Order: sequence, then C-alpha cells, then structure tokens
Amino acid sequence: MTVTYHEDALIDLQEAIQYYSQVSWKLTAEFETEFQSFLTTVRTNPFHYHFTKNKRHRRANLKRFPYRILYRFNEETSTIRILAICHDKRHPSFGLNRQ
Repeated sequence: MTVTYHEDALIDLQEAIQYYSQVSWKLTAEFETEFQSFLTTVRTNPFHYHFTKNKRHRRANLKRFPYRILYRFNEETSTIRILAICHDKRHPSFGLNRQ
C-alpha cells in the first residue's frame, strides 16, 4: 500500500512536530510514534476510519494528541493520500478542499 502526502499536509506535520519539539523532545517522540501507529493502521485497513460529512474523505483522530488526519483511499491504485494533519481547534472543514 502506497502512502502519498499533499504538500500542505507535509507542512502541517512539520508544524506539529516543531511545536512539540519546543515543548519536549519526549512529547515530540510520542507524537511521532502515534502518527506512525496511524500509518500502520491505515495501511493495514484503509477503511478503518470513518468518512467525513462530504463522504469523499476519511478522518482519523489521534488518541492522545488533539489532531485529526484527513485522507483519501484510491482502491484502483491502492494509494492512501494524506490531505491534512490538523489540530482539533481548526475549523472542521480545514483541508477538505485539498486534492
């Protein structure tokens, strides 16, 4: 299963890691571990997470950290496209217009 990232999703991830790195290296490592756990789950079962209201994207909530991950799964190419990694305080529609 291939995972690709929208260029802005990579920026989202870098910003989250940068924020936690200013707080604690341990917190940064824990955030990265939880994100890797999400990747493992979504690679194993891309249908595990529920659809957003628009029914075009899926949304995964991290367990410990207040972040949600929006992604799309293309069954034909077996590709998972990470569209956004956003803090829960952002508007619920954040990232939904990304392709």
